[in-house]
Amino acid sequence: MIWLAFACSTTPTVVSPVLALDTDTVELVADAGGFATAAVTVENGGEAGASLVLGEEAGDVGIETTLAEACVHWTTPACATVVEAAAGDAELCADGAPAGGDRLALPVGCALPVTLTWAPTTPGAAIGAVRVRSERAADGGTGGDPAEPTAEVVVTGTATAARAGRLVLDPPELTSTWRWPDGVATELALTLSNPGDTDVTVGAADLGCSPAWEVVGAPTAGSVLAAGASVSLTVQHTPYDPDPEVCTLRFGADGGVASASSAFRFVPDTWSQPPTVELLAPEPGAEFAEGEKLTLHFALADDQAPASGIFITIWSAAQRLTLAQGVAPDDDGVVEYDIGADELIAGPETFRVSALDWEFFTEFDAVPVRIGAPAAVDGDGDRWGPDEGDCDDDDADVYPGAHEDLDGVDDDCDGTVDDGAPEADNDRDGTTEAEGDCNDHDSAVGPGAPELANQADDDCDGEADEGTTRRDDDGDGYSELVGDCDDADDTVHPAAWDVCDGVDRDCDGVYTACETTTTGAVAAASPDVCAPGATVVLTATLPAGAVAAWTADGGELDDAAAATTTLRCGDEAGTVYVSLASTLDGATTFDVLRIDVVEADPGGAGCAGTGAGAVLGFCLATAVRGRRPR
Repeated sequence: MIWLAFACSTTPTVVSPVLALDTDTVELVADAGGFATAAVTVENGGEAGASLVLGEEAGDVGIETTLAEACVHWTTPACATVVEAAAGDAELCADGAPAGGDRLALPVGCALPVTLTWAPTTPGAAIGAVRVRSERAADGGTGGDPAEPTAEVVVTGTATAARAGRLVLDPPELTSTWRWPDGVATELALTLSNPGDTDVTVGAADLGCSPAWEVVGAPTAGSVLAAGASVSLTVQHTPYDPDPEVCTLRFGADGGVASASSAFRFVPDTWSQPPTVELLAPEPGAEFAEGEKLTLHFALADDQAPASGIFITIWSAAQRLTLAQGVAPDDDGVVEYDIGADELIAGPETFRVSALDWEFFTEFDAVPVRIGAPAAVDGDGDRWGPDEGDCDDDDADVYPGAHEDLDGVDDDCDGTVDDGAPEADNDRDGTTEAEGDCNDHDSAVGPGAPELANQADDDCDGEADEGTTRRDDDGDGYSELVGDCDDADDTVHPAAWDVCDGVDRDCDGVYTACETTTTGAVAAASPDVCAPGATVVLTATLPAGAVAAWTADGGELDDAAAATTTLRCGDEAGTVYVSLASTLDGATTFDVLRIDVVEADPGGAGCAGTGAGAVLGFCLATAVRGRRPR
């Protein structure tokens, strides 16, 4: 802001100032329907105490604001003294009844904090002032000339247009953790909100998922979500199988409002450990008579599911036959299985019990026994002789059907070393678990494998789905799956607000246009002072295509939307602030003029020079112009 001062030929009385404000101008920006605040401080910097009457009608000594839809608030400081009425917080509004009436003594050096609150109801520009006027000091000191010194702050306000209503689901992505199907649901909490300034009619909820998912508490189709309102809802997930799943909840809306989306993932822990199985009886090397019943006693466990979810296979190595299959009868995992005499044949036998979990990980345990007469030769006591298939009769852990370990030995005597060992390359993709294969049961998974949008860590780098449409790569809470149109920029996502930068930040297919010119509005007044009741011609210089909007905190405007208009000043001396707002391509600039309404010079001397003040016979005190782009 540039202050231009013009002085008359008469010499005013020079006195020490009493009141001072800590700023010359205040700029407020608010959404229409919202509010903005600014803080200023009034300090007595003179040589005598000042007296303020707070909350009296405009024109009396004290504090006033002329900005429409604004209020000033103050709190009596400890250094001040309330001379009349009660102390405390109070306010005075430009368009409402004043409050208070307290008389406040403000000593030298004492500061009064003042807060200005502006709550515009319609978009556009406004201008006004906050003024503080003091009585002449009670102790005889001088506080200004004339007897009531004034301090003031020019206040300009810009109320932005209402933002359209919209729907936002938060959080945009949620994960349901694994629980074994038991009929108990996992609950995911969401909020559907409308952060815009207008109401939205909500469409029906569209949940593109399996029956395992259910929305609870969603607003009914056709209901209205008011501006700034939100509603809580819950998505319940009751899994009935272990298959990973990704689905999306969408709420459409009337009036072209983009749908709100949230993705739900069911991602079981695919990197859990295989199940465990331990044969407790019979003891390795036990002998049974022909025709005798045999009972296998074993224990099962899994880190992701109860034992009742483990699939069991009992296999005979001697007969190369599956004897039984099924699941554990209960969750404690301790199982007894009777093998009848008619299912047994004389000679060496190895019973293997295999356990398969829901992730298709498998593990087994084996026990060698002897049915009937012992082997003619059995050097290691495993009840298998060399003539019966024992490929190492000096090692009791090596026999047909034994557990294969990663030890460089053909433990199960099938002619292949280390096949099926947990640490071997079981999926034959060229990489073992020891070499970084995080799923040695899937040949498509391993270090260097391509990452797919499948909820799995395909390349074994510790992350799932990175770089795919199902991963939020930029960390803004949205993936391409739920509408992020640039997953490399965290300022671009469906819940973002568009700004004038040529980027579609809210991913609705359009972007906010920018101002096409850097030239702002320029306002001029002729003359730039006014006698009470006289007129001033206001002229706007605008960019091509811009729209003018004049506002004034005093007097009457002939046409507030014309490029050239007339201001009729009031009947009393004072100051009128005029604002010219220029809007082009969604951007607003404005220019501010200060026009002093002054009485004719009673002495007749006029002002120095040949300007408008001298011709009209009154003095120009101060002119102000400030241009501020928005």
